[in-house]
Amino acid sequence: MHGPYRVLVAEGDRIKAGLALQMVAASTGVPVERMKMRTRLDGRTAQARRLALYLGYVTFGWPLARGAHAFGRGVRLFDAFARR
Repeated sequence: MHGPYRVLVAEGDRIKAGLALQMVAASTGVPVERMKMRTRLDGRTAQARRLALYLGYVTFGWPLARGAHAFGRGVRLFDAFARR
């Protein structure tokens, strides 16, 4: 069995994704560590994570795949967040 699917991401993209998470954490009070969790989230945390993903998508003009990989998430999940 193979390990998890990983994509190489530019360091600058990871930094920008981290910045978006930090800004949302500062404005919502939801810790970055909770937004990065890979488990099902409570409503407040899920909304904060969606906001961070949307902020990265709009601010940096990333295509869905690039934004998803920068945040360490799957493209389908990122697409679902962008649609909400």
